[in-house]
Amino acid sequence: MIFLKYIKYFFFWVGYFIVARLIFVLYHLNDTQSIGFQNVVASFSHGIRLDLSAAGYFSVLPFLLFSTFDLLNLRENFGGVIRLYSFFLILVCSSLIAADLELFKNWGYRIDDTFLKYLLSPNEAAASISSYPVFLLFSIFIIFSIVSFYIFNRFVLKNTVDKPQRVPFFKDLSTSFKRIGVFFVGLLLTASLILPIRGGVQLAPVNQSAVYFSEKPFANYAAVNPIWNFFVSVFEKTSEDHNPYVYMPENEALGVVSNLFSDSSKTLKLLRQNLARPNILIVTYESLTAKVIEKLGGEKGITPQFDSLTKEGILFSNIYATGDRTDRGLVAVLSGYPAIPRANVMEVPRKSAQLPILSRIMRGFDYTTGFYYGGEAEFANMKSYLLNGQFSTLITKSDFQQEDLSSKWGAFDHVVFDKLLLDLQHFKQPFFVNILTQSSHEPFEIPKGWGQPNLNPTDNLDEKFRRVHFYSDQALGAFIRKAKTQAWWVNTLVVVIADHSSHHIEPHDDYFKKFHIPMLWLGGALAHRDTIIPQVGSQIDLAATVLGQLDMPSKDFIWSKNILTTHYQPFAYFAFQNGIGFVQKDRGFVFDTEGSFFLQKKGTVDSLDVTKGKAFLQLSYQDYLKK
Repeated sequence: MIFLKYIKYFFFWVGYFIVARLIFVLYHLNDTQSIGFQNVVASFSHGIRLDLSAAGYFSVLPFLLFSTFDLLNLRENFGGVIRLYSFFLILVCSSLIAADLELFKNWGYRIDDTFLKYLLSPNEAAASISSYPVFLLFSIFIIFSIVSFYIFNRFVLKNTVDKPQRVPFFKDLSTSFKRIGVFFVGLLLTASLILPIRGGVQLAPVNQSAVYFSEKPFANYAAVNPIWNFFVSVFEKTSEDHNPYVYMPENEALGVVSNLFSDSSKTLKLLRQNLARPNILIVTYESLTAKVIEKLGGEKGITPQFDSLTKEGILFSNIYATGDRTDRGLVAVLSGYPAIPRANVMEVPRKSAQLPILSRIMRGFDYTTGFYYGGEAEFANMKSYLLNGQFSTLITKSDFQQEDLSSKWGAFDHVVFDKLLLDLQHFKQPFFVNILTQSSHEPFEIPKGWGQPNLNPTDNLDEKFRRVHFYSDQALGAFIRKAKTQAWWVNTLVVVIADHSSHHIEPHDDYFKKFHIPMLWLGGALAHRDTIIPQVGSQIDLAATVLGQLDMPSKDFIWSKNILTTHYQPFAYFAFQNGIGFVQKDRGFVFDTEGSFFLQKKGTVDSLDVTKGKAFLQLSYQDYLKK
């Protein structure tokens, strides 16, 4: 049958993607068992729509070549061209599928264009994957590729590359008309691919949410085709002019969100009254989840220095990270800007340049400014953002001696803290400085002499996470002890806040725990000690709250609110790749924006609460598009 090759080619890719899903559910066997056999089967039946769509995209070019080769009687050229095209796709897809297996475990969502920014920063990529089972992933890639190559050669190309008898096009008119007919049927088959590509004849083309079917998130993630997800996210990224999160008229959303922010000018002052311009030092701490802070209900013994320091300062006990990556967290802390699904403002310099930033505000009040980081600032366009922030001193990996760069990421935390301590002796006061730690990022390395004694080596990531936080906590504690001996300490406010939380250590699937972070105020500038402030708040509120203490205007930080005002309305918003969370004093919800269902709730959540969260998402995303 002359059209059998079309059918075989298309369904080769459908079968390829089904096997890829099988590999995914087997690799994540614990998650697979938790959703039950019925949901596993349903992930295949629902996910087939994206499998068909991806197979349709991949088949367009071969279908056109099939019909063209048949018309021109060039079937002997077919095998090499189609084989080269298909083998290339198999290699690319198999590598993405293998990478997705471990990335999902660490990111909590299927591979998308986020993966590309790591490829643009090979050192950071190498540091991240050093904790991955590289040999296992490479073996999966090799075996899957070889088996796919064999099946393609053996069953798809078979009987399609036989050399036909050469007949000039006009020599045998009956044969020529037949070839023309075959050509047009081939074009019709090519055109018919629009149906699987867009998922049917319905008005809206198929998208990720079309395969969501369960209240169990892993079941939905299993249904997603990672190759479809990756390439669609790449191409959609090129045209960011549409807000996919419009839930209500804009005026209604504006009214809902404006009611969440109070204009009260009365602020509870936590600093000594005789300080006109105190120094500000922000420690943005990598992955400091509340799950490792005993004072916040976390595990005991992981961060004893932090727990001890809470007695010397003011602990904000109900703060939530706005995002789940460092690039979101840094923008949240310094610019009071919320995270949004699918996009990241720091990665787009023309947008991040328009953000307000504390360092620029402080320079306007004659502050000396500095930023300290032991890694490469080029990652995720961080350097562009920082330079627009007008930091007068920018210390990164290149400013350290080679012997200090013993971590895969660059310099260990204690090395960066020591350099900061040395440099601050020469800073003109008042100063505003941010230090971004990094050791508690994967691969969770600990320098020699800093680890807990008598611990056996382990490959367990949760245990590695505990151990590296013990080290970073020791580094922080040592820095604070030394800082207290410095002349500048008495006039300084130190803010320790996480860049984001983490899914590591139990509970892994609790979003409220995942985004819960500490914020601790320390330093000689404080008028209060051993105090806990239980108000619900967010990272993005740090900017307005600090400026309120200094009696500086915060009107440019439109998404940040002063936690210490008398009419403060307690809430925190957070976002991740395919959802948002909204937390209030005694309740909260997490909503999947792709599948339009709730992932988690606590307390009694009503429709108004949901409207608040959706309105915040709608307007914050619209604000991102307008920049």
